[in-house]
Amino acid sequence: MKITKELREYMKKHPLCEACGRPAYGLPHHIRHRASGGGDDPSNLLRLCADCHYGIVHGPAGIKGLIETFPHLREKILKVKPALAVIITKQM
Repeated sequence: MKITKELREYMKKHPLCEACGRPAYGLPHHIRHRASGGGDDPSNLLRLCADCHYGIVHGPAGIKGLIETFPHLREKILKVKPALAVIITKQM
């Protein structure tokens, strides 16, 4: 994967996990994956620590669980994936 200028700038501006506040290492998480047409625009990126990223990718609740655990991320995520709002509302 090519590390774009946008990714580098985003990582510098967000050295901490946007969910829990711990140090974040590695590349940002793409809310809409590149394979699905998501780009490196800051609105599509989340800087996460290893634990929070693992929870999204491998955890049973995925990104919906991240929103439930860290509600301050809800608006950013739902701007990119508005269909999640319907799923989240049904589960409540």
